[in-house]
Amino acid sequence: MDAASIIEASYKFCKRRLGQASKQRNSFAMSSSTLFIVASLAIQVAGRTVRSPLPPMGWNSYNSWNCQISEDKIHQSAHGLVDLGLAELGYKTATIDCGWMTRERDAKGRLQWNETDFPAGGKAMGDFMHELGLKFGMYSGAGYYQCGSTDLPASLGFERLDAESFAEWGADSLK
Repeated sequence: MDAASIIEASYKFCKRRLGQASKQRNSFAMSSSTLFIVASLAIQVAGRTVRSPLPPMGWNSYNSWNCQISEDKIHQSAHGLVDLGLAELGYKTATIDCGWMTRERDAKGRLQWNETDFPAGGKAMGDFMHELGLKFGMYSGAGYYQCGSTDLPASLGFERLDAESFAEWGADSLK
């Protein structure tokens, strides 16, 4: 039975029970049992897998520029998703892949944006994406170095700190 059928059946059951309860003296007990049944069914519905009509869709900088990216290129591409109507079709995430970070973490161990290519930084990029109505995707490697790199730091050993940084910048997803 799908979620809509469960909710419809619950509604009909509750309507019958409440109608019966109003005819009886012990309507509080009936209402309580009805509430319990509805809550139980709601938990079952909430626990089911909900499938999206579309998979997560968007644009990734790596497909266009490999690791040679900049703030201007990302802005242009994000505007393209909106201006061409792709965002309305479900392409709602713009993901910045490799090439956004510097080779060194800061004194607190945090990843840093390359200020030459991204002068406004991560928070401004997240704000920009959200102002366009897009989701902001970020990339970090799962090892010590970014994929294919021998000097760009990745997240292994810094998972919590990097996740906090991504959240501070407004990232909605991590590749």
